[in-house]
Amino acid sequence: MAITDDLRKTLSDPTPLYFAAGTADLALQQARKVPALVEQIRAEAPARIEAVKAADPKAVQEKAVARVKETTTVVQTKVNEVVAGLEPDLKKLGETAQGLALRGVGRALEYAVKARETYERVAEHGEQAV
Repeated sequence: MAITDDLRKTLSDPTPLYFAAGTADLALQQARKVPALVEQIRAEAPARIEAVKAADPKAVQEKAVARVKETTTVVQTKVNEVVAGLEPDLKKLGETAQGLALRGVGRALEYAVKARETYERVAEHGEQAV
């Protein structure tokens, strides 16, 4: 009988339908913004195309190379700092790994709660839309 009661309760719960209606309503609201965005892109496109045409390829390449060199230097510095700061003590590394695992579990629970809250908000929105 418990299975029948659970099944009846699950099938009579309108929340998933309200969630679907809320999702559809929110999608419609976002879709209404698309024509304005298309017009904005259409208005900005000629200026952007001209800027690309007017750009000197050598200057762009030199700028890219400079950014790559700068990024490489920064990354190498950070890696060296991390490697120098590593604690060779395995016990401490084990404790750190355990702490990270516990934090990960905490984050997963936090995200589950947030997902449930979002689900309920969208379902409420759908109920109002219906």
